[in-house]
Amino acid sequence: MALSLPSPKETETHIGLSWTQGQGKYELSKVITLAPRFLVKNGLRLPLHFRERGMPPSEQSLLQPEEHAPLQITRKGTEKLLTVAYSGLNAKWCVSIIQ
Repeated sequence: MALSLPSPKETETHIGLSWTQGQGKYELSKVITLAPRFLVKNGLRLPLHFRERGMPPSEQSLLQPEEHAPLQITRKGTEKLLTVAYSGLNAKWCVSIIQ
């Protein structure tokens, strides 16, 4: 299940929510797990910057090769688009790749 929490700055935080039955003496309880809703993994051999399209450059994140990171904060609205760029001074952001 997805949970979206609004914040005052025209952004929202996305959290994945799941629950299971407790075990043993806790079998009458529910265990609730909160986790990042979106994960970005860099499967390339080069460092990679990523951010949501339309966010300021200060909101970008850097992923080293084989690392992964959550994408939790996005702009409010229904269209969520991810852009990526290689590291470097003249790096250009790609067109939106995930919708």
